[in-house]
Amino acid sequence: MSRRSRRVLNWSWRAWSLAGPSWDLIPLLAVVVVLGSGSACRSPAIGERNTDPFPGMSASDEIVSSLDGLSGLATDADGRLWVVSELGLLGLIKSEGMIESTIQIHGLEPLLEVEALAVLPNGDFVLGTEVDRARYSDKILLVRQAEPDGRVSVYRSIEFDYREWSIEPPPDHGVEGVCATDSEILAVGEPIVAKNGRRLAPLGRWDMETEVWQRYYVELTSERGKLSGLSCRIQGDRVEFVAIERDFGITHILRGALPSSDGGVIQPKIARNWSGIETNLEGVSWQTDGTLLMIDDNFYRARRSGSSRLYHCILPVD
Repeated sequence: MSRRSRRVLNWSWRAWSLAGPSWDLIPLLAVVVVLGSGSACRSPAIGERNTDPFPGMSASDEIVSSLDGLSGLATDADGRLWVVSELGLLGLIKSEGMIESTIQIHGLEPLLEVEALAVLPNGDFVLGTEVDRARYSDKILLVRQAEPDGRVSVYRSIEFDYREWSIEPPPDHGVEGVCATDSEILAVGEPIVAKNGRRLAPLGRWDMETEVWQRYYVELTSERGKLSGLSCRIQGDRVEFVAIERDFGITHILRGALPSSDGGVIQPKIARNWSGIETNLEGVSWQTDGTLLMIDDNFYRARRSGSSRLYHCILPVD
């Protein structure tokens, strides 16, 4: 199935969902968490396979049972793990491994695709989005976790304007990663710009009090890779981040930190290199113990792989 065909089906499903209850109870994920140790990476396998998709990581069997197109992953202040799909469905993973429910996000514009997820300290959600048409900017959406009527709805839109980075975004290349601290929202875009032989991706830092962007570039580490996920944390007096850089046959897990001044190019380290292995990592969440949780999308090269997977990885010590 092509991506365009999948989009048509997804939006047909969204239209049906909006006509029904705002809380759609759909069994979604089955995940049994098996933590790795040392510097190894593991998936929370339901059934282990003999082949390792990544060095030091074991595969998982069925995780997603009824929803395709997972595009974001985030952990809230209470340690709960959330996923989001391209068509705007939130899923909450229960501690025993099953998705508790799916929640339709209301107020999304038609044909807007959700590509990234973060959770603010107050429990509200942050979404990165894209759209399949020419434009100068994409929207970062703030979503109230629960309105008085019980619905989960968009209440604010923030423009991520690529012209500030001298980038003209192609259609269907948007805000692929968002994360949040107590006072800031970070966002990265999939479009790139080439400068002095370097491939650079836009990273924005939104101050929630002043409502001003600080702009940076992330120097990419491959010839074709683009950013597809972001997670961040406060470490001492600086903001550290991990990001997924990937393309067909390329998977780099990047680690870097924001400079204190506005602007400039960030040169991240490659924390993990899983290139040459077919996967479609779409979301990452950096846990307080240093573990990375990562999810892949079960649509890859325009075909359904049968299931998505949730992986655990412990990064090497700096």
